[in-house]
Amino acid sequence: MLLMIVQSLKSETPQSKFILVYEKYKNLMFYIARDILKDNHLAEDAVQEAFIIISKNLDKISASDSPATKSFVSIIARNVSLNMAAKRNREILVDDISAEYERLPFHYSSSQDEFLAQYSYELILKAVRKLPSTLKDPLLLYVVQEMSIREIATVLNISIAAAHKRIQRARVKLMEEISKEGEPL
Repeated sequence: MLLMIVQSLKSETPQSKFILVYEKYKNLMFYIARDILKDNHLAEDAVQEAFIIISKNLDKISASDSPATKSFVSIIARNVSLNMAAKRNREILVDDISAEYERLPFHYSSSQDEFLAQYSYELILKAVRKLPSTLKDPLLLYVVQEMSIREIATVLNISIAAAHKRIQRARVKLMEEISKEGEPL
């Protein structure tokens, strides 16, 4: 359902899309970075680094003014800032990419898809909002931005195995939350 909405919004050229995204979200990204880093200069560096990542993943942005784009750039800004803070505090995150996990197929059972198809968009969205960001971010990047597990791992600066596991956990938590919240359509 989310995928159909996102695909219907794809219409901008790459250059204009980047400029529009930059103009629309640079201040938001700066505030996110400054809130985490507590330093204007580091926040500016974080925003620049985030835009480098965004430029490499521009094809994942459907429209510059969509809620999905706002979420996407916010996640990237937050994660770049958190990574900079971790490096600054000498808490270096180790990204152990395993070729074994790269080759694993990443499919969900059709029963999960059938389960989610029974519920309204609003109920699913409400349940997604309740997920912690460690689960919500990878799930949104995977479903809405259509990023691969490897791309998600790179953007979030986690291992491929961790990205894979977080998406699996997010879907399970999502189904649990939806089961508690509402009745099927």
